[in-house]
Amino acid sequence: VKDTPLEEGIHAIFTTSQHLNTFVDSYRKLSQLQQPALSNVHLADLLHDIQQLYPNITWRCSVADNATVCADPNMLRQILINLVKNAIEAGAKQIGMEFSSPSLFVSNDGLPIPAEARKSIFVPFFTTKQTGSGVGLSLSRRMLIQQGGNLSLLDQPKSGYHTTFSLEFQNEQR
Repeated sequence: VKDTPLEEGIHAIFTTSQHLNTFVDSYRKLSQLQQPALSNVHLADLLHDIQQLYPNITWRCSVADNATVCADPNMLRQILINLVKNAIEAGAKQIGMEFSSPSLFVSNDGLPIPAEARKSIFVPFFTTKQTGSGVGLSLSRRMLIQQGGNLSLLDQPKSGYHTTFSLEFQNEQR
């Protein structure tokens, strides 16, 4: 079939099936969320681990060494990695993390989220990226809500940044 009209058709079927497979996998991730295993998470240690994954980013962290939140440590790690990955994909060179109980603010200097997209960024399968699936932020928000918290985008980012997300945790410690 090489160099025939059939080759184009087979390529179109292949590409469509790849996109469908990606969609099904994304939908599965959204619908099969595990129950969180809440514990006291030491934020400074977790943030240090995440910083090690992204050594080319400039980090500005304002988190006390003894700061803890009640959360599922694996889910929280995934949420933070998702926010950092999104920031890097938006061109961020600097990420700030600031804890003021019960909220952790995650800021970046990447391209700002367009005004027309701000209300939709937590909607499943909505994306502003060419290659994005649109599940990262909605899944992250769902994970925090499942833990008694919330994930939101601040209307006004922290000073020196273009985007700031707020991760709110329940106050109770374990």
